[in-house]
Amino acid sequence: MTVTENDDWTPLSERDRRGPRADLFDGVPEHLAGPLKYWLEDYLGRPADDAAGVLRRRVAMRLRLRFVGRIPGAYELVSKVDHVDRLLDVVDAAVHLDESLAWEIDVVGMEPIPEAGLADWIPEARWPQTSTRARKAAELNELLRDAGSAYIFDWDSRRLVRRVELAASAAAEGEFAAGGAAGEHMLAAWNAAYGPVVSMIGLLWEGHARHAGTPGFRPQRHDEAVMAVYLAITLVQWFRSGAVLRRPDAG
Repeated sequence: MTVTENDDWTPLSERDRRGPRADLFDGVPEHLAGPLKYWLEDYLGRPADDAAGVLRRRVAMRLRLRFVGRIPGAYELVSKVDHVDRLLDVVDAAVHLDESLAWEIDVVGMEPIPEAGLADWIPEARWPQTSTRARKAAELNELLRDAGSAYIFDWDSRRLVRRVELAASAAAEGEFAAGGAAGEHMLAAWNAAYGPVVSMIGLLWEGHARHAGTPGFRPQRHDEAVMAVYLAITLVQWFRSGAVLRRPDAG
């Protein structure tokens, strides 16, 4: 059984200090590197058939890891990673490109637990024993949580996301579902913050007639220039933080 998402256990020494919980770790801290490599080698090495080889090949190609000849083995692929923090890139690519994992999540699904309701710590559902990829993904989440990683596996998008972003998204969806005035205002604010990205880019590129010799050129007013600068800063921040991502089918 895996640790539930709302598990808030902290070491006794930290609870005794009654201070704030330590910040989550960006990248791959030393105490996570070894276990994460072991999980990754195991995930990429099983099952021992063509599907595993195809997944390793796709991961290597997506991350531009150079190999000559045969498809690399799991240990060989992981050993090619030139920086420990890039292990997260390999994990992210592996779980997202794994078609077997997608099948188990989207088609097979979880099975109900008969004992659910007997205690508040018993979950309502679990992954079947045959869903080996989904169970490994659940193991990954447990590993990341226990290590205090800033990242976690998102079952919906099948990729790593920041825990803060996932929590904020879940909270927002709860407010949307609740309806009422508060939910409507939250939905409008969410769409204003994250929905009109293409419009913002168009406004910055087409609405700012700054190139001499182009149709509609005119000197820009100070307030227009300030707006363009802040709009550009916002877009750059979104792309750098991962709030805006390239679509999988965008090449």
